[in-house]
Amino acid sequence: MIDSHCHLDDPRLAADRAQVLWRARARGVTDIVVPAVDRASWARLRELCATGAPWCHPAVGVHPVALVDAPGGSDEALLDALDTEARRPGTVGIGECGLDTTVDLGRAPLARQERILSAQLDLARALGLPLVLHARGPGCYVRLLDFLEARPIGPAGGVLHSYGGGAELLRRYLELPLSFGFAGPATYVTAHKVRSSIRMVPAALLLAETDAPDQTPEPHRPGRNEPAFVAEVIAGLAAARGEDPVGVAQVTAQNARRLFRLG
Repeated sequence: MIDSHCHLDDPRLAADRAQVLWRARARGVTDIVVPAVDRASWARLRELCATGAPWCHPAVGVHPVALVDAPGGSDEALLDALDTEARRPGTVGIGECGLDTTVDLGRAPLARQERILSAQLDLARALGLPLVLHARGPGCYVRLLDFLEARPIGPAGGVLHSYGGGAELLRRYLELPLSFGFAGPATYVTAHKVRSSIRMVPAALLLAETDAPDQTPEPHRPGRNEPAFVAEVIAGLAAARGEDPVGVAQVTAQNARRLFRLG
């Protein structure tokens, strides 16, 4: 199994991170993709993946939430630093990046979010790396779709993580070179929109993720999420699709290896 999106460097996992990683290994997790959120996390995340858990793989980027506390005048320097960081050995993707209307839009207006996202899209294309995309909040899935339809994604493609945009929008998203990640909501019996989307995604584009420490799957709610629980996510994907969990685990792992070139 591969957890294609886990914030392993999150402080909520710091106290027992070694045990978290041991439990993931014990359940059969072979690789974890760890996307960055802000500049402060890049070095910490890379050190964690290189020394503490070499089977974990860093993606580096700027999440919309990080812009709230970053002065607008610093964007050029931020993107220059990202360019340098992304070129370091071991980088498997650009992100987590995208659009978010749940943040303080006075400090991180959507026009600014789009400028930062556009630069990251260009960087991913230049380096031949996949994008790790985020959309959250009212109108974001539509706006992100319009944005991506107007700007070519590089040949390395990308993943729209924790997809929640519904089946109608998914039909348009499927025209783009994207895979689709699903997290804990795949296990919620009331998440009808998510489960409908899970059934629509072609097997070759399906990824499993935890988004740990958030989006805890059943039966571990309430409580902190961790990468070992990707097994429950895979079981949820299989149930929604009427397929065998073992087969879904194999397919999602193959897809993650291919997208992020994990070998």
